[in-house]
Amino acid sequence: MPVVVQFNCDEIIQRIEDRNERATALLCKKIAEDSNFYCPLDVGTLQGSALISADNDKGVISWETPYAAKMYYGLDLNFDISSNPNAQAMWFHKAKDINLDEWIINYKNILEGSG
Repeated sequence: MPVVVQFNCDEIIQRIEDRNERATALLCKKIAEDSNFYCPLDVGTLQGSALISADNDKGVISWETPYAAKMYYGLDLNFDISSNPNAQAMWFHKAKDINLDEWIINYKNILEGSG
């Protein structure tokens, strides 16, 4: 006796895509926040630019100020750490070194529907 199973493949794909978009957007926001913990701070323009210019649905975070690249790579600049004692060059990489495992777990949980 044969067994026939029917399912709506389009619905399953859409649910996966929806969860992926949600997981990506939340992950981007968390990465920007964790990275800004190490981002230099004067009046907040540089840190704020990451949250404003992020394209969360596509997984893109960028710091959009005229001096962002110089600050990120530490070129010709001395970091003033009085406003943010954690400030350093390559702040995303520092955040990634510390938080990558947590980011992966959070993404997986959201993708699997438990987050």
